[in-house]
Amino acid sequence: MNQSGPIMAIAVMGPTAAGKSAVAEALAAEYNGQLINMDAYQIYKGFDVGTNKPKNPERYLLMDILEPEVDYGMGQYIQDAHKALETCRQLGKNAIFVGGTGYYTRGLFESYQDFSPAPPPGMRDEVAILWQTLGPEGMKAKIQEIDPTVEVDWQNHHRVCRAYERVLLPPLEKPPLWPSDIQQLKIAINIEPDPLKLRINQRARRMIGPAWIEEIHRILESKLSPSAPAMKAIGYRELVELIQGTMSFEDAVTRIQELTWQYAKRQRTWLRSEPNLHMFDGEDDLKLIMSQVRVLLSQQCRSKDQ
Repeated sequence: MNQSGPIMAIAVMGPTAAGKSAVAEALAAEYNGQLINMDAYQIYKGFDVGTNKPKNPERYLLMDILEPEVDYGMGQYIQDAHKALETCRQLGKNAIFVGGTGYYTRGLFESYQDFSPAPPPGMRDEVAILWQTLGPEGMKAKIQEIDPTVEVDWQNHHRVCRAYERVLLPPLEKPPLWPSDIQQLKIAINIEPDPLKLRINQRARRMIGPAWIEEIHRILESKLSPSAPAMKAIGYRELVELIQGTMSFEDAVTRIQELTWQYAKRQRTWLRSEPNLHMFDGEDDLKLIMSQVRVLLSQQCRSKDQ
């Protein structure tokens, strides 16, 4: 990876607890890389322990950039990620994207184009009430009155509500296409189900301690709405219930372990359909993974030069 020439963008994907951050930080250290967050909840300020933010968040772009009540979607992420790529270009650094939000990775690296902006505060609550009032058929009529071309699964509450938001909001400006002078590479750190589940369970039990409880107390003192986008991060609602005395410690641990495992399974499923992805075994030693990634990068550079 020649630092005097064009920069390269590497996405480090994988399920939660697989060891993505360690690999990404090693890549950044060895290849003059700028770390860029690709996690949908690490963008929020004050949501640190439960989202497993790195100890050095200041090293990352697109981390701690939003207040927790602000909605944020893939379209806005792609716009911001292109700005981060331009920053890397100006600094002469390779871009190292890391995070478990697979649709952010795919949307950016595959140049998705059509997006609606995130809804303004309160809109999602209003749409949810409208769904309860009108039901699927009433919502269908209301949506198709505005745009008769819309077709979704009209029994799916989430998809119908998002469709209603889209017809009300003007589309975002189309993001740029992937820069032709920036070579891209997607790698994934993956682990087989049984050892991954063990890691998740052990990590959840370690995380639920004084630091996270203190973070929850600060959130409660801020009077943040329970429906705020950041509160959808796994574990936050459960720990609120723990603090309020409506859930026991062991029940909170078990619930967070279950939710995290369900999320990891969805991430593993997503990776199977990710185009142009190179997979590495997260149970391998970091030195071994890095040696394998070096070989892949060398092959990529030789292929580009031919």
